[in-house]
Amino acid sequence: MSDPRGDVSVIIDGTEHTMRLTFAAALKIEKRIGCGLLKLANRMAQMEVTTEEVATVIHAGVTAAGGKLTFDQVGEAVMAAGLIDMAKPATELVLAALMAGKRPPEGDAEKKAAE
Repeated sequence: MSDPRGDVSVIIDGTEHTMRLTFAAALKIEKRIGCGLLKLANRMAQMEVTTEEVATVIHAGVTAAGGKLTFDQVGEAVMAAGLIDMAKPATELVLAALMAGKRPPEGDAEKKAAE
């Protein structure tokens, strides 16, 4: 059964992983980051996020989709790939959850980040 919130792919150490934002994953993100998904999405659109926040979103999404990566593995991948490049799929995942699985138009997250 496919997740109604939409899956997003992320490349970690050369391997494609699926991210899924379930209810449990959303709660985990909100608890660790200390703010709601809407506020996080606004900060992501402004590129005002930390390495830990991006790693938190990616880790929660990957593990919710059945991935077995540790938080440290994801954090190292964020550092290796660069915060900006890894923030893109993390932002797409959060936006997909807020939009009930509907994807934002191509380039929307990047346009908002550039403004």
